[in-house]
Amino acid sequence: MDQRTEKVLIFFLFLVLLQSSGNGAYGFEPFHVRNRNYPRQPAFKLPYKPKWVSRVKKGGVFKYKRREFSSPVVYEDRIFVGTESGYFYAMKKKNGRRVWRFKTEGSVSSRPGIRNGKVFFGDDEGYFYALDLQTGEKIWSLNLDAEILTAPALKGDQLFLVTVEGRVVALTEREGTILWERQHSTRPLQMTIRGNSTPVLDPEGNLYVGFADGTFWSLSSKTGKILWERRIESGERFHDLDGVPLIEGDRIYISSFDGPLTAVTKSGRILWSVSVGSAVPFLSEKDLLYVSDSQGSLLALQKKDGSTLWKTKVGEGALTAPLLHNDVIAVGLSSSTMNFVDRTTGRLMFRRFAKKGISSDPFLDGDQLCYLSNGGRLYSLKMVDKSVP
Repeated sequence: MDQRTEKVLIFFLFLVLLQSSGNGAYGFEPFHVRNRNYPRQPAFKLPYKPKWVSRVKKGGVFKYKRREFSSPVVYEDRIFVGTESGYFYAMKKKNGRRVWRFKTEGSVSSRPGIRNGKVFFGDDEGYFYALDLQTGEKIWSLNLDAEILTAPALKGDQLFLVTVEGRVVALTEREGTILWERQHSTRPLQMTIRGNSTPVLDPEGNLYVGFADGTFWSLSSKTGKILWERRIESGERFHDLDGVPLIEGDRIYISSFDGPLTAVTKSGRILWSVSVGSAVPFLSEKDLLYVSDSQGSLLALQKKDGSTLWKTKVGEGALTAPLLHNDVIAVGLSSSTMNFVDRTTGRLMFRRFAKKGISSDPFLDGDQLCYLSNGGRLYSLKMVDKSVP
């Protein structure tokens, strides 16, 4: 047997083995063989179509195990996102081409906010920026002397920030003038996870924010007065309330990194609590709450009592916030892939490679899914109707 024939045989053996391996979560499917003697099988269809990939990585060659925590935000025809290398980008939504780039004082881990022709975000050196949305020129900046890792809350002409050291600050949108501030101090030598809660506002103008020691505040957005305080007890090592509180009617859902996940009223009364830890935003859909827990699993919980409808182990590593398009949930994994899960059954349907995994939360604009990988790649996928083989 000559070398060429041997290579051909090896190739066909590989195809046979791949076909016999059956359906897999990684998107490998059996070959659909066309034969006159058998009925034609339906074509296999993924729940997405790749649009483009754009590289935003910039920095030293010897960056080791980089992590990108800034979540992209789509506004009109542009995508805005910060990077670990200390740059903030505006990219074209259509093709991923760069519109402008702004150099920051430190790495950008926060999600931007947009209001009145400006984009607002903070960096790891404690600087908070207001840039012109169209040109990227700096309008003003402010140094708060502590990492800013989350998005600001926006209301009228005011901004509300929280730093990793528990400082809550209200600013004017126009000039960045401090209107009021409150300081929450954690206990000395307490172990915490790097991060902090994202401040959220309810329709009445009350501000809600959590802290590293498990304390949860409700404040007046006008004066900064603390309306009530609740300690979310946890028997685990980490008490950090690092997620994004979800407000629905008179109910607020909050969680700590190691658990619990708790439902409270706007007056602070606890309705229920379950042993689920999470540090990313929840996905709310009708009577269910979809939660990416701290152990790499995606859960569907009943809102009425927190009971589990289904639980799926997505993989090893941390999960991003889940997003929903039709009947498919998209959720990133810090170690490897973007993953697609059937929202009804919890079945892991497909995975898509992302360079060095995904640590920042994805963003869904209509049917366009955008996410930033730890390898400094900004991905855009077009979500389509679910198709399960």
